Amino acid sequence: MDCHQGRSGSSCSARSTMGLASLALVSVTLGSLAGYSTVVRSQQPAVIAPLVFDGVTVIDVQWGRRLPAQRVVIVGNRIQAVGNARGVQVPAGARVVDARGKYLIPGLWDMHTHLVRPADSDLFHPLFIANGVTGIRDAWSVTYIDTLLLWRREILAGTRVGPPRQLISGVALDEAGNKPCRRKQGTGHLCVTDPADARHVVDSLKAVGADMIKTYELERTMYFAIAAEARRVGIPFGGHLNPGVATAIEASDSGARILDHVNTAGDLNGICWATKAKMGRASVAQCRPVAERFRRNNTWWVPTLVSHWVDHDVKIGLGGPATHGIISRFNALGHTFWSEAVLTRDWLRDTASVASHARPSRPGTSADSEANMNVDGGFLRIVQQVQLPILAGTDVHSYPDEREKEPPGGFALHMELALMVAMGLTPLEALQAATLNPAKFLHATDSLGTVASGKLADLVLLDADPLADITNTTMISAVVANGRYFDRTALDKLVADAQAKANGD
Repeated sequence: MDCHQGRSGSSCSARSTMGLASLALVSVTLGSLAGYSTVVRSQQPAVIAPLVFDGVTVIDVQWGRRLPAQRVVIVGNRIQAVGNARGVQVPAGARVVDARGKYLIPGLWDMHTHLVRPADSDLFHPLFIANGVTGIRDAWSVTYIDTLLLWRREILAGTRVGPPRQLISGVALDEAGNKPCRRKQGTGHLCVTDPADARHVVDSLKAVGADMIKTYELERTMYFAIAAEARRVGIPFGGHLNPGVATAIEASDSGARILDHVNTAGDLNGICWATKAKMGRASVAQCRPVAERFRRNNTWWVPTLVSHWVDHDVKIGLGGPATHGIISRFNALGHTFWSEAVLTRDWLRDTASVASHARPSRPGTSADSEANMNVDGGFLRIVQQVQLPILAGTDVHSYPDEREKEPPGGFALHMELALMVAMGLTPLEALQAATLNPAKFLHATDSLGTVASGKLADLVLLDADPLADITNTTMISAVVANGRYFDRTALDKLVADAQAKANGD
């Protein structure tokens, strides 16, 4: 028996295709989405006065430059102008924010999230905004696709608070008969029975408006059947690629846009990095051809380091003082949030600032083949040297039973960036993984990824320089999401309201 989603709830049938056909009939009136096009749609929120950040230092995330004393003008949901005060005028009636001494970066992305229950949405989505996360990939959810699409439209219209840029998968495609599918059916996983069923599921997901297909625990035949159908109908796909199913290059050549996690990215574990079981096998020479193919095919790795290390740190035996400090703070923050304690903006800095100073060894040295020793700055050393395309994601869930150990959405993204730097990336490279790289992934650098005239107004105003210390991404003064301005008071209220809702106040 396979489980499916529909407006009336989850049920099981002999074939998963029956459920998705019904879902298509329910949701087709909402309009189908062509690939990623709606992620950068130009829908504006209710009419608001122009917004100006005056005297701000703009962080150029493409080249790693600091552009001081800039005037940034936002009209509607677009950046109208960026330049010095002599060259950029303040529009009549504008709200002017004195941003001297502050730093402006593009809105952040979390490229691996899960909104599990509809009831969690009023808690989950606002906390992304409170943390400067204006774009997410919802890799799978128990929430129905038509509901997710409705919420996205409401956010874009300004009647709901949440990330305006959302990639929606709906469900993860799992293979009937395997243990994960039997265990997870009805919880955001849809069990396909054979290649014909898989093709029908891909067609149906595209028809009801999914932006992307999420692959999960699949054998080789099923994986490539899904890949072929996704190419045929023109919907991106990506997710898990279990070791032995296919090589990362084969997946990339088949059209896979994303490989998720550390241990489900095909043969990359052992080629571009190594967990304890494969210590010492990875090398620059092996990884460079993969990185080159990924760049050619626009395939990206989403490591979800924070999730992997929380769950497996002891088992795989990796990490050093900075890594363990970040994970300790991750666990502590979860307890702090769910107990409704007041959070300070520098909650990450005191344990993780050392991450900004951890650097890998020189390229070309013998250290290249020792890229995964139990020290900070090691795990991503090869990835950094060959510039393997990488996106920031956390695998954060909205499970209520995870509250004692896991912070909710948004907070984990800052920890992910700190871990990236502790394990070998520069602060700029980590920042790119959450800003510019998602725009490249989406083929949307004309609208997203940098602070420039004509771009969508998804922005984060910081009180400290993220290029000097990556944990300064937590020092948020204000957020702009699709042109909608949230000052520090509004952001604090989002956090307080979410804490109250979580505790039933």
